[in-house]
Amino acid sequence: MPQKKNIKLLIVWIILLAITISVGIFRPSANKLDIDKEYFALKEKVNDLNRITITGANTNILLYKEGRQWSLNNELTADPSKINDLLGVLSEVSVRRKAATNIQEKISSSVSSNYDVSLFTGDVLVQSFEVTENDQGTLTYFIDDIAYVVSIPGYNYHIADIFTLTSAEWRSPYVFASNWTTLDKMQINYPQKQEYDFEIIYDNLGYFIPSVPQLDTAAMYDYMQQISFLQVQSYLPAVDTISRPSDLNITIKDVGDQQMILDFYIYDSKILGLINNEEWGIFDRNQVKSLLKSSTDFSRDRVQ
Repeated sequence: MPQKKNIKLLIVWIILLAITISVGIFRPSANKLDIDKEYFALKEKVNDLNRITITGANTNILLYKEGRQWSLNNELTADPSKINDLLGVLSEVSVRRKAATNIQEKISSSVSSNYDVSLFTGDVLVQSFEVTENDQGTLTYFIDDIAYVVSIPGYNYHIADIFTLTSAEWRSPYVFASNWTTLDKMQINYPQKQEYDFEIIYDNLGYFIPSVPQLDTAAMYDYMQQISFLQVQSYLPAVDTISRPSDLNITIKDVGDQQMILDFYIYDSKILGLINNEEWGIFDRNQVKSLLKSSTDFSRDRVQ
């Protein structure tokens, strides 16, 4: 009898174990992924985008592509490196899982911290969704009715960062929108040491410095390229009036007769630049000091 009882108990245990396993296998998960992992990824379609809007409680960003160049809010040049980062995210973003059920409502209703993103090709809306992150800044959520945790496969990249940039951070750091190949004339002036002034001019034979008969063209082109890639470290809202003359003035005219003026004020702690007599920025000391040259620096006869 005890043996039969033990067999019955074993059979009951096996049946209960089978039921438990079945429930575990077939019970629907609250976080089960109900969309394709590439639901938000545009892949090669990202190349057709020409307008992107990102709006939030204190953000209103419009990125617009005309030709090959992206503009910011219809008046400034957008930072090409950040545009590439954004397009890379939109191309490769992958859904990892649904956000936990108990925080879905909180994520979707956090109006103050969510960003609305709309992507257009021409006038056609390609995709729209919301972006936010968790309190620790370690997870990014894309919201399309339901919040999903997203990532870039193979990269440790916090996606939310690119959508939370301010207008100033989206702005291109390059002072000049075009490169030196569109240059018609460049004047380098030292208001406090005018004997070092010189100019670079273009004619049908190419670029030259009138005051340098034996011109080192490689040195001249390198100098022009340095100016083309001059970057602002940060733009300033305002600067107290500076009464003294600038240390370096660069005036550039391109073939379209557009002119840009840049005045540098060199201090021990920083270098300030006034762009077109309108806007101030802080510049890298090494970049600016490499521009402090006179015409003799471009002569093949200079002492090496």
